[in-house]
Amino acid sequence: MMVARSLEEVRAAFKDDKLAAAFGRRFMGAYAASAFGVMPKREIDLAIFSFLLQNDVVDADGSMYRLARALNMTPARARSLLFEYQLRNVSEADTDHAVMMALTTSKYWKDGANVSFGITSPLVKAAITGKMQDRGVFADVSLSGDILKIDPSHFAEVLNSLLPTSRAEQLAKHLKRKGVLSQSELRIALSAVLTTSANELVSKGASATFDGALKGIKAIMTGEGDLSELSGMLGSALDAM
Repeated sequence: MMVARSLEEVRAAFKDDKLAAAFGRRFMGAYAASAFGVMPKREIDLAIFSFLLQNDVVDADGSMYRLARALNMTPARARSLLFEYQLRNVSEADTDHAVMMALTTSKYWKDGANVSFGITSPLVKAAITGKMQDRGVFADVSLSGDILKIDPSHFAEVLNSLLPTSRAEQLAKHLKRKGVLSQSELRIALSAVLTTSANELVSKGASATFDGALKGIKAIMTGEGDLSELSGMLGSALDAM
């Protein structure tokens, strides 16, 4: 089944008897859970929206415009529904993973004196702000629409505050086998590498070190890829201290 791009295509998807039957069972289970007719309209909308997402009738990972277009609603309304769905259905661990994947796979660019990149997920946007505040990090970060701007001198502080402890321990163990780092040293070295490379990105418009560090952090998050480049950067950063 193809992802619907219009409300007509959403309706057409329910010509599939199996999908229609599954929707009927799911909807009545929610609608009549306590008493008939007491379910608020907002919850009805969310129940239907959730079913559409979970059965790939519409795409949660595409652009907000496409999602809004498929459901014939405003992007703001689509974003609000998606945020509620994500809050209820995406675990904290999966949110951590989504945040780090967004930070390590995005295309960064020089934006005046800042480093900028785009974020489409409303949950990731909220999580970045909330997780920074949880760890007492109040860096110079601004969000305008889908564009996140970070002062390069604060980029390392932001990413370090969002790197889950379990993942930091994983990298520290990898490096400790080589006699290089403890976890506290890891975060110090990571800050040095990221601060230097983010400033280089702003001053020169490009930074191979910045790209390499993000690639290494992505390898930590996915368990795939080569950590040797990041290991070398961190080791060199510690030697320079």
